[in-house]
Amino acid sequence: MISLAGNYLLVFSIVTSILAIFTKRATKVYIFWISSLAIISAFILLILAFITSDFSVKNVFLNSSTIKPLIYKIAGSWASHEGSILLYVSMLSFISSLYIKVVNYQGSTQNYQIIILAFIQTLFLFFVYFTSNPFDDFKFVPEQGLGLNPLLQDKALSIHPPLLYMGYVSYITLY
Repeated sequence: MISLAGNYLLVFSIVTSILAIFTKRATKVYIFWISSLAIISAFILLILAFITSDFSVKNVFLNSSTIKPLIYKIAGSWASHEGSILLYVSMLSFISSLYIKVVNYQGSTQNYQIIILAFIQTLFLFFVYFTSNPFDDFKFVPEQGLGLNPLLQDKALSIHPPLLYMGYVSYITLY
């Protein structure tokens, strides 16, 4: 169920990102915010799959187990390539939405900013959905997951990637 909802959110965010590129100025901001909200919701759904140990999701099966502490279950959501890219896109959409809200340019400047940000977001979303989908599922539900890679079982894993990615995506607002 979580994998289905996550896939729907990813497809919905792709469609709304494309709409944000091609719609009129009046609704462009709102459509972009809806797309960003869908991306962030998809990442929260992935974290929920790790917390509840939903092993029908391949990513959860490969990077978590029921005996891991909660902090490692949450960190397992970005321990894989798929989850890490989704974390990056989530932070990118959050920073982009915040930038559009705080800077609040008017007219054609804001229009071009949203087009550029939505285009970047769309490219990342296509990559996530078609090549690195964290919501791929099994047709059966395994009893236990493989667990987090022992090399990644460190408290720093829970803060290092989010802080690093926040620095990376913050550069998008410098143009």
